[in-house]
Amino acid sequence: MTNMERRCSLSESAALAARDRVLSRLVGVEWPFSPLLGLLNPPPAADLLDVGARGRRLLRTLWAQGHIGRPVGLDPQPGRSDVPVGEANALPFAGGAFDVVTLVRVLGHLPNTQAV
Repeated sequence: MTNMERRCSLSESAALAARDRVLSRLVGVEWPFSPLLGLLNPPPAADLLDVGARGRRLLRTLWAQGHIGRPVGLDPQPGRSDVPVGEANALPFAGGAFDVVTLVRVLGHLPNTQAV
């Protein structure tokens, strides 16, 4: 079985997105990236890569907080023209290209977390 076959299918991804919408509606807020970023506390000028950034919500939260570093999203499934397609275990960037890398709610979708 290939990594493509093991990865979350489009229907599973849609189901996860639907679940997130229901949870967000029940608690009255979208997935809370602000507390996570508060704990992470990236330097304002840090270049940040968000792996699994389909909707770029974490990156938008960074921008809203005044982040001035280079925010880049990456996702294994095509969907947005401003989010490059790529795999977490084969990043299309040179080592050290980013100061901070986030994988929020991503590892559970990967077949080989040790490789990542």
